[in-house]
Amino acid sequence: MSDGTDQTQGGERDDDRALAAEYALGLLEAEEARVFEERMARDPALRAFYADWCEQFVGLAEGEDVPPPANVKAALDAELFAQSSTTTSLIRWGFGALVGAAAAAAVAFVSLNYVIPALDQTVLEASLEGEVGVSVSARYESASGELVAARLSGSPGAGRDHELWLILPDQAPVSLGLFGADGRAIADLSGASPDVLVGAVLAVSDEPTGGSTTGAPTGDVLAIGPLTLL
Repeated sequence: MSDGTDQTQGGERDDDRALAAEYALGLLEAEEARVFEERMARDPALRAFYADWCEQFVGLAEGEDVPPPANVKAALDAELFAQSSTTTSLIRWGFGALVGAAAAAAVAFVSLNYVIPALDQTVLEASLEGEVGVSVSARYESASGELVAARLSGSPGAGRDHELWLILPDQAPVSLGLFGADGRAIADLSGASPDVLVGAVLAVSDEPTGGSTTGAPTGDVLAIGPLTLL
């Protein structure tokens, strides 16, 4: 039998899952995002919530551009723009539940109607870790040629940016771009052979705002990890 403590903890976890969805979608204000990132650095469950939402949203982004069912959009509009006195936590949980329902509905809709599984595609993943609290999860799929990196913990300091780099064997690092406000960096690698990318290394460096101006990393390497076959 569960007691009041269990119910309270369960409610807090529900709020955290909703917060992770808002963070993944880039909906949090800057201060809220900073506080969430600090908590995520200390809380493995929060990191798991964020990684789960990223995987779901990335999966949606990889599908065809399919409009959501009219009733789902209407529910989202009503929830987002309604003028009510509902508490913030309930709004967050309600929004999180609607996002989850919308994501599930969209995934099912796309899967049933449009997406043909790419059985022969190459999928690579990387887990980037460092000694200063920055961790990043990255995934590449040859079907789209897109590499998506999601920062799980750590954030740049004032006047600084995090820049993602690809390092092939015996070659100089190549910039794959900066992490955005949503904590993600997305690179188009459709011109690269998947075989070449196996064993390549991804790295995150600390750079001035706007990124390195030299074409090479200029700041500390904050996290690093190899791309490996899934």
